[in-house]
Amino acid sequence: MNFITLRSINSIMFPSVLLLVVLLIFSIQPSDDIEFQTMKFNEDSLPKQCRFEGELLGGTKWRDANGENFLIISQNFKTGVDAGIQEIFGYNYVIKDSNYHLLWKWYDESENSCEIGEGLIGQIQIEDVDGDGIGESAFIYNIEGVCDLSPRLFTLVFHSDTTSLTIHGTNRIQIDDTTTRGGEIQTDSTFGAAPIEFGDFCTSLWQRTFE
Repeated sequence: MNFITLRSINSIMFPSVLLLVVLLIFSIQPSDDIEFQTMKFNEDSLPKQCRFEGELLGGTKWRDANGENFLIISQNFKTGVDAGIQEIFGYNYVIKDSNYHLLWKWYDESENSCEIGEGLIGQIQIEDVDGDGIGESAFIYNIEGVCDLSPRLFTLVFHSDTTSLTIHGTNRIQIDDTTTRGGEIQTDSTFGAAPIEFGDFCTSLWQRTFE
């Protein structure tokens, strides 16, 4: 008669139990493989919870690890003491599990005594730049008007989640056959500590827009 000892039972069961525990742990871990996906933006179907001030200039929509995102850019005009004031707003709303929250808000203004600014320049850019499942956004605007043929001041705003980077600079204009003005660029202090992919993305977008 063959007898199975307690040690034999443990040697048989332990690997199976260990394997079961490992599989269970991995099955309940959140997946890092979250697909970033751009979606069609439709002003008419914008949820009422996504409020904004002034006139809508542009918007975009995407899904990422945060949830469903709406990015809205708008502008408003108001009267200042000596001149008109042009305001620009940016709102990134996130919807997850039927809950809405404002991830970030951008605001800038300029007092213009002559021309008004051009507002939103080009299209809002959305891309998962570093492949982490979070969509990065960028847009360029001008709200500072000019009274002559001087270069205009433009601003690029980049966001990755709640992290933001900005570029300020002017467009280059031709004065005569041999002389140009403008073309200056200034980045904010956070560029040095940001991932290199973010800086490259912003620089590339700026160059495609103005060069």
